[in-house]
Amino acid sequence: MAEFLGVSYLTVALAAALPAILYYVGVLTAVHIEAVKNNLQGLPKDQLPSLTKILKEDGILLLPVPGIILALVMGFTPTMAALWAIYISLVLPLFRKKTRYGLKALYEMLGRGAAAAQDLVVICGLIGFIIGATSLTGFGMKLAGAIVDISGGHLLPVLVLSMVASLILGMGIPTTGNYIMMALLTAPALKLMDVNPLSAHLFVFYFGIISDLTPPVALAALVAAGLARAPFWKTAVTSTKLAVAGFIIPYIFVLSPNLLIQLDNFHPVDTTIIAVTAVIGVIALAGAVQGFLYLPVRLYERAILFMAAILLISPQYVHSAVGAVLLGAVLALQYLRSPAHLGRVRT
Repeated sequence: MAEFLGVSYLTVALAAALPAILYYVGVLTAVHIEAVKNNLQGLPKDQLPSLTKILKEDGILLLPVPGIILALVMGFTPTMAALWAIYISLVLPLFRKKTRYGLKALYEMLGRGAAAAQDLVVICGLIGFIIGATSLTGFGMKLAGAIVDISGGHLLPVLVLSMVASLILGMGIPTTGNYIMMALLTAPALKLMDVNPLSAHLFVFYFGIISDLTPPVALAALVAAGLARAPFWKTAVTSTKLAVAGFIIPYIFVLSPNLLIQLDNFHPVDTTIIAVTAVIGVIALAGAVQGFLYLPVRLYERAILFMAAILLISPQYVHSAVGAVLLGAVLALQYLRSPAHLGRVRT
């Protein structure tokens, strides 16, 4: 994305940070609410592995990951960053007897790495054909023009059509190839509508990747269903519900780019307020989708929660204030019919 837009890696990473945090807060909140609703319990604390012990014994093996990030922030190309990470991965195990390897083990590691890369190489090669065909025929711009024409030149319909196109085109394609296809095929439609380029690319990328969770393909949900020994369709629908924040956040940062942290227009106080209200909004959204907060949520409360969530996620202060009032109203209603309150009234 940094290469497509002609900006630094750090610019893209900072812009994507807050939406990513909001997405994961939404997923974690939805999972927590589901667990509370169904009285699901985790492992007892004495059965959990010790994080300190794990980091002490094998934490050194995590260093290639920050190594990649540091190299990218320093301005190295993705290829060089990956090479540095490989070098670190090969050198670090040599410092400990437990992880030290010989020439035979090195040969086997290289062989397994090459074998694991075969599928990706084939997929990237096929995507190369698609990119070539798209460039030569101008299909990307034709698709963009068709989306704008069908929408009548209005931004919201363009966003919806671009979302649908990205969900369909992104099915079953690995992350990097997925983004390249979205950048060539669906992002141009948003550019024709004068959407901020960074917002446009992040928008189509979000929905290209979310196709891994949504039926009918939902490859990630298919793998999860296999691991959980659960029905595929039920798993895919559940994954879509858990990831619902990912369907709303892209619309917000396209309509209000302030949700994306950008150094050339960075205001710490405003960003902090936007981040806090957005986090609260995502939690409210999880409650609306799951139908539960402190107590089961009634139908009208769910509608109010959903409106409150959208308003709180919006970077506009007036919207956030109204959203906070709506959320407070739902919490008050829940409290008034909670067993603790009813018991106090009877007493």
